[in-house]
Amino acid sequence: FYATRWALASLSLGETYVLFLQHAGDKLVEALGVLLREEPPFLMHCSFGKDRTGLVTMLLLSIMGASESDILADYSASEKGLSPVIDNVKSEMADMGMPESWALATPEAMKTALEYVNNECGGVRQYLESRGFSADEQAALRRKFGQKEDS
Repeated sequence: FYATRWALASLSLGETYVLFLQHAGDKLVEALGVLLREEPPFLMHCSFGKDRTGLVTMLLLSIMGASESDILADYSASEKGLSPVIDNVKSEMADMGMPESWALATPEAMKTALEYVNNECGGVRQYLESRGFSADEQAALRRKFGQKEDS
């Protein structure tokens, strides 16, 4: 456990997002599947509301056709939402032996994740298909959230 913690602490937040995409994509797909199967309204969250939630939101916004700049702006807004509790979040990070910078939601972190998906996986749609979330499911999710054409 401590070796894992030490190894993670040596990575940037964006690099940990890449690890999550590489090794826990099934959980991200599971979350998108819930959005597809269940009826709104939805509340997505995780411990701090920016890491796992941020990755699921990035994938959802991407398949909805949002631009990279809009995705990064949306992710960065999490930092403002965390501002009332940021000292607590930084303290929790320190208690876990993680860098204090992981408490932030800088666009660079999500940009690293997006670059991985786009450059190493062929894009979000291909990434999701490779994890079992089909093109048909992606199209159904776009329709569910109001997109009329498959783009």
